Amino acid sequence: MGKMSISIHTVRTFVVLLSVGLTAWAFAQKASANTPPEVMQPYKAYRAALVDGNQEKASKKAYEAWKKAERLLGDSKVTGDLAFNFAEAVPAVSDEKSYERRIKAYSRSIELATFHENAAVNTQLERHLKQIIYAMSITRLKNRKVTRGGGPKYLKDMQNSLEKFGKMQSIYAGDKATLEARFYSLKKQYGIAIEKAKKADQIYTSLADSHNSPFAFALPIYLGELYEKTDKPILAALEYQKAMQKKDKFNKYTEYNEQGRANWMRLAYDLKSQGKLSKAEAMGLCTACLLTKDVNGAPIPIMRQPAITPPQAEKSGEVVAIFDLDRNGFVINPRIAASTDRMHELAVLDIFQRWRYAKADAIETDDPKRRDIVVRFVFELRNGSNRLFPSRKLKTKLDIPGGYESISPDATFYTKGSRVRVSY
Repeated sequence: MGKMSISIHTVRTFVVLLSVGLTAWAFAQKASANTPPEVMQPYKAYRAALVDGNQEKASKKAYEAWKKAERLLGDSKVTGDLAFNFAEAVPAVSDEKSYERRIKAYSRSIELATFHENAAVNTQLERHLKQIIYAMSITRLKNRKVTRGGGPKYLKDMQNSLEKFGKMQSIYAGDKATLEARFYSLKKQYGIAIEKAKKADQIYTSLADSHNSPFAFALPIYLGELYEKTDKPILAALEYQKAMQKKDKFNKYTEYNEQGRANWMRLAYDLKSQGKLSKAEAMGLCTACLLTKDVNGAPIPIMRQPAITPPQAEKSGEVVAIFDLDRNGFVINPRIAASTDRMHELAVLDIFQRWRYAKADAIETDDPKRRDIVVRFVFELRNGSNRLFPSRKLKTKLDIPGGYESISPDATFYTKGSRVRVSY
């Protein structure tokens, strides 16, 4: 089978997107009073380990609780919920045996979802989604060839459940089609991926409650990326425009608005420099949205993306940086104003190489708004149960204009990483 690893970046994306599923807290609230103490003891230790941020111990105790439930309770709601807890409690470093155990735990939790009575269908489909995300996160190396995304088995399993429960036109079907698009994108089968993404879009468009799915907000970004990979920049820009303008009535998924806006600005400026703006406008591009300065006269960002969580990170982190812009909109003279540690500083300095802002106007010589720009990066490292790992104390190096309280939300970038790795 060869070496296998779990891609941190892939997992991070899906952890950010997926907000469904049952939690260990729900189990604690609903567990039967008849649950044997032999099961409750490791379960409580698992919960305590989560509170302490000890993911290794949490994983071990979750597995112990599940296995004791299998032996003492057999087929039951408690057994299924404990299997699900173990599947979600992924340790920082694991191996292929651990991966296979967790896949089996997901399958067992799906099988026992029937014990959730009125919530059985939704519980089963939510767990299917979680299993697909986990299965798709692996990277295998065999005969010097790298393959990403695993196999299609778990997508097929969910398809069978959707058909069985008559949910082919539900949010779950849209989410599954979105994951299929990601799956085929990882396989570099971009034509099929685009077809799946369009299918997901059709499903979401037909539903009044599609705003409940984070995938519906991320889909235009996925599709835009696929169009970029197939050299269709105008179509990509139009998808990013959808993400930029998509309304989030609950204000939960605004990060996708920002990501869509950043990608849209980058492509719109490229199209302008290539003389393709008129053609793009005829196809629906909002050229009125293409500005060089905001209402306060500050330069418009074209491409800004969060820094990547260092793979060796064991804690969350934070960095405040200051930089200037050259006439072409590239970052120059970056300085660290405050940080929790050096590894996060390096991640920030590295990402600045990819940032772009609008070019300076021809008449500008020394615009003060292109100097001393302050941004803040927050690295949220979480465990398999979405519990935040604490960060070190923020250490100040330089004063910043206006103080830390003056940093606006638009200048704050969050990276939601997950300590999920499989390596040898």
